[in-house]
Amino acid sequence: MRTWIKCILLAVFAAAFCAGIRFVVFESRKTRDTMSCHSLEVEMMDTLRFFRESDIREAINMECGPFIGQRINDINVNSIELMLRSKDHIEDVEAWITDDCILHIRLWQRMPSIKLAPTGREGCYVDRNGLHFPLCEDFAVSVPVIRGNIPDNPIVATDLLEFVRVSQKEGWLDKYSAIMMDGNGDISFRLEGMEEQFIIGSISDLNDKLSRISSYIDRISEKNSYSTVSVKYRNQIICRKKDT
Repeated sequence: MRTWIKCILLAVFAAAFCAGIRFVVFESRKTRDTMSCHSLEVEMMDTLRFFRESDIREAINMECGPFIGQRINDINVNSIELMLRSKDHIEDVEAWITDDCILHIRLWQRMPSIKLAPTGREGCYVDRNGLHFPLCEDFAVSVPVIRGNIPDNPIVATDLLEFVRVSQKEGWLDKYSAIMMDGNGDISFRLEGMEEQFIIGSISDLNDKLSRISSYIDRISEKNSYSTVSVKYRNQIICRKKDT
């Protein structure tokens, strides 16, 4: 067969194939235009329970409009994602609609790292990035709690996160019975089974400060003798006897 005839046949075949694809896509779009969403499936990607499926359903209905019975081409999944990401307890979300007309929501909730309980103010959680978000009435997460005169300052929250991180790494975190901050910004804690308040001040040289507290426990501690033990200052352990 001559080359020019092969080229013509190839061009005809390609045109027919493209026309067929366009027809299938057109018919598919026509069918999709008439299809309506009939259900919602929510997949939680963690064990947190700040939100339930009913909460997600209600939020979408109230802020993005009813979706059950809505034509799937009229449901804006991008708007649903943006709306849900604006919720304090949600870190990320994916939304899509499958060919069986189900709206799918995949949800990552915000994981608390610490809980702040400041004197005279509402408490809150702080995540690993230092973002503050509200407590939840229906669900609580067991994380280290810091109490006292805690300034509403992101730098302070970052320092407290670092204190908890280092304490956990060095094996101290499970020993704490309380963690506090005073009006001067000094971090302190109490240990299980001990009455002393250990004052570390800032988080600078934290490993060294914890080491000095270990030395106190091993060599200096006398039962019920001291009320406070300060390692704020370099190379010092300052003990204050209980008031008699």
